Amino acid sequence: MNQQFIVPDLTIFLQVSPAECLSRIQASRPHQEFFEELKTLQRTSARYQWLVAAFPQHIRVINGEQLPGKIAAEIFRLINSHSKQGLG
Repeated sequence: MNQQFIVPDLTIFLQVSPAECLSRIQASRPHQEFFEELKTLQRTSARYQWLVAAFPQHIRVINGEQLPGKIAAEIFRLINSHSKQGLG
């Protein structure tokens, strides 16, 4: 089924620890969904880490625990750099 899958030109992964994810979830709303538990977030994180390792040429990692302005600046830099590479 996935043999026809088109690989994105660029994927940006905001890496945030499962503990930080849980902390943000708890701070942002009064209840958690059933999948928003530390063990589930840890398993999900491990799967994303596997993808990052399996496709290093397509996935760029940004520390998602930085200040929002710094994250945005890094995203813009990556997109701009990628766009310039594609023009050649």
